[in-house]
Amino acid sequence: MSSGPTAFFQESVIYAYMKARFRERSLRVSLAVRGGVPVSKKRWIRVRQFDPVENTRFPDVTAICLSDDQPRPAEIKFRTSLFRYHLLQAKKTDYEEYKAHLGCIVVLSHDYIPQSLLHDYPGVEVYELDYADFADYAKENFTRLLDRQLHHHTAPKVWVMQQSKNFYQDSVCVSPARITNRWCPSDKLTQFELSTGDTVLFVRQSGCSYQKIAGCWSKKQEIHPGWFLQDVCVTRLISPIQSRHEYLMRHKLANDSYLFYDESPEAASDPRVRHRGECTWPFIFEFEKVVHFENLRLNIAYLYAKIPTLVHAIREAYTQHVSREIAMDNYVEFLQELACQRSNDS
Repeated sequence: MSSGPTAFFQESVIYAYMKARFRERSLRVSLAVRGGVPVSKKRWIRVRQFDPVENTRFPDVTAICLSDDQPRPAEIKFRTSLFRYHLLQAKKTDYEEYKAHLGCIVVLSHDYIPQSLLHDYPGVEVYELDYADFADYAKENFTRLLDRQLHHHTAPKVWVMQQSKNFYQDSVCVSPARITNRWCPSDKLTQFELSTGDTVLFVRQSGCSYQKIAGCWSKKQEIHPGWFLQDVCVTRLISPIQSRHEYLMRHKLANDSYLFYDESPEAASDPRVRHRGECTWPFIFEFEKVVHFENLRLNIAYLYAKIPTLVHAIREAYTQHVSREIAMDNYVEFLQELACQRSNDS
């Protein structure tokens, strides 16, 4: 058991929840991953035996029994990716014994299995607790802090991301993201920042390089007059961020599949691609298109006069190769402006 000093909920809250529900004979889990493969269909399994957690040693539970299975050890975590005992030399003996007894991981929310754990223990199983029931068990006003601990959020967000070559460039090996409806965020977003139901605006500019845009702002605090918004694809997330491994497993794709243009053989000789031949995107999310505004030629300096905070987000996404969240009212204003542009062009 371990939790950082900034965490509001400690794992002891999960232990208390499991103990209370087991006493009521209502403790249940669902299998999330078996043998490294995500299980898409949720099926609840009753916990028949649950040895209480006595201390903070690994593993947390010496014996847990699910339906008709034999008792085995279990480690309890908020998220699967927090499991690190296979990397700790001090826990080597305990970990090997845990693995020999087919130890499992019980989590409140499964995100992804660390690749190093999959390599060392490919048969590891991950079980999820009933999150809704846990939220009922906890005090209702703690839910927001619980969501933060789990890297989830409930209020929809709007994000701006840059259309790189992965979004629009065709390849012999792989179609562009605008066709495959999958994306690879360039920064390390989690399910707390970006989740199912969020809106992502994929934007593409023309007229100036990102170096000129950055230089103009740095020296003059101005938006370059020759910078234009060319394309905006409005999308909605239909999956949370997931590891590449789990995405491949869910879609029954080979481990060496190319998912984006800059991973393909063609990109290795393309001077426009950064880190040519070295890139494999580790995290993926999936989206659906809502509306696509093409061939806009909208002057961004003009847009800055109307919605400055939005343009700052677009500028930072373009010049810093990052994702930027924008306010909902900025999003609405932006859609109105784009609709007006489309109306004027028709």
